[in-house]
This record gives sequence, structure tokens and C-alpha cells, in this order.
Amino acid sequence: MTKRKKSSKKKTAQAFVSSGHRSQERIFERTQAYLMHNIPLLFISKFGISDNSKARQGNVSETTPGLVFYLFSFSLFYAYRCEQFVHSVYRLQNWLRLLKFLGLESLWQGSGRTEWFLNFSPIVGTSIYVICRLFHLELSTEALLLAYFNPLIWLDGLFWLLLFASLKIVFILVLVFSLLYLVAHSQQSAYLWSKLQTSSDFSIFRFCDRDASNGVPVFFEKNI
Repeated sequence: MTKRKKSSKKKTAQAFVSSGHRSQERIFERTQAYLMHNIPLLFISKFGISDNSKARQGNVSETTPGLVFYLFSFSLFYAYRCEQFVHSVYRLQNWLRLLKFLGLESLWQGSGRTEWFLNFSPIVGTSIYVICRLFHLELSTEALLLAYFNPLIWLDGLFWLLLFASLKIVFILVLVFSLLYLVAHSQQSAYLWSKLQTSSDFSIFRFCDRDASNGVPVFFEKNI
């Protein structure tokens, strides 16, 4: 009984490790995130990550029904975490999950088959609707429906890709300016310290003392 418990624990641990991605071992967990499409199943899209999006496309297309291609791929920081976030937010519109509910999961095979989602875009659609209402812009019902459900591209998937790519740029800019500030500040501090040691102009400081009689603060200058 004891051996069986240990082996089950090992299997659980291995399953947990294998569910991640090799990019997690790199600095900032860098890798590519992509949005793939399917012909003739244009109403679903695949949101995933890979070190080589083109090679991944070939692998998915060979094992998945239909012709798979991608239009958008960006190198991201913490791409695996970004991918898992998107998958969790849109889990209710996961294609395989819907097929399992209908008892048709055997019809959908292939590499990465759990990463396909219906092209329903509640974030983009609602954002467009709210903006049009706020600015009194006219929007036809057909256009609004396309914003929510586009048969050619998953707009919410593209939204998250662009957002994550923008955050990467912001992160790099903040990091660069922070380093420049630290370098400039350290150089300025070193310059002032050298002046304090070599120039008498910088050797006068104001010291505070208290009058022994009434305890009133008294300031005076002192050379060091």
C-alpha cells in the first residue's frame, strides 16, 4: 500500500511539471504567443505559446482537422502565465469543452486540441458598444454582432495579444529608464562626495546644538 501511494504522488508531480512550458526556466519566461485560425472552421481560434510559431503551426495543422494557419505572433514576457490567464477567462467557450458537453469530443483530435475557443468576444464587443453610446456614434446591428462574434478572427484573443505585447514594451521602457536613473544618480553622488573630500567650498555644514541654559536650538557652521 505504501509503495502505491508513493508512485501515485510521483505521477501527480510529473503531471504537474509537464503541464508547464520550458520557457518558465528562462529570464522573464520569454517565448512567443500566437493566435491560430482554421479553415473551414473559421468560427474557432487557437490561443497558445511556442518557441517557434511557424513550426508549431505545421505540427498543429498536420494533426488537427482542417487547415491551420496563424496571422499574429508576438514574443512576450511570462507568456505561459498570459496563456493560462486567457484559457481560464474563456474556459466556458472552449471548443473541446463544448464538444464534450455534446458527447462529440472524439471528433476533435490533434496537438493542442484543448486550446481552441469560439470566436466570441465579449470584451471587444462590449467596449465598442459602450464607446458608441458614450460618444453618440451610430453602429449598425450587423457591425455590433461582428464585434461580438467574428467568423474570421477572435477579436478578444487579438486584444489580449496586443495588450500583453504593449505591457512588455512598457516594462522594458521602465526598466531602461530606471537603470539610467540609478546610473546618473550614482554618478552624481560620487561627484558630490569627491567634491566634499577635495574642496573646502563643500566642507562647511550647518550643525544644530542646544543652548545649555534654556534648551533653545542654536545653529552654527563648522568646517570638517
